[in-house]
Amino acid sequence: GTRSSDFPATPGAYDPTLGSWDAFVTRLAFPPNLSCSTKQASTIQVTPGQTITYTLNLRNCGSGDAYQARVTDTLPISLTYQAGSLWASTGTYGEAGGVITWTGSLTVEASAVIRFSAVVSPSLSPTETVAIINVAQIDDGWHAPFTSSAVVFINPRQVFLPLVLRNR
Repeated sequence: GTRSSDFPATPGAYDPTLGSWDAFVTRLAFPPNLSCSTKQASTIQVTPGQTITYTLNLRNCGSGDAYQARVTDTLPISLTYQAGSLWASTGTYGEAGGVITWTGSLTVEASAVIRFSAVVSPSLSPTETVAIINVAQIDDGWHAPFTSSAVVFINPRQVFLPLVLRNR
């Protein structure tokens, strides 16, 4: 078993329950967790020149507040930010040179929505199959940053497979 003597005492700390000095003191960690956040595109199939709206739903599913949450979303070269389209339900946000940024705080179970639009490059071929992957980097200020992405396709190829039924 674990005994209190297994933990180092903090010299000069007072334990009111025992009425003595040199008590064990610790800091309990209650980290935030934004890994339950999601990102979506308004459509999955696009054409060159079409506008896509992206929605990032940030959610703190951790056990502590996210005081220094950050999002960075660098648009791929095949997308151009649509001026004036950026909106967020809370926090501070902006766009510069095709890079969407957001900073803010999220208490436990709180959420924030970030929404913006981008135009698919009209110079892309409408006959070639192209996947456009838009990735946002999310940092909750505690864990290593992670990514959330949304994929759209120009001229996706459809494959029809035969349906084979067996008698049982």
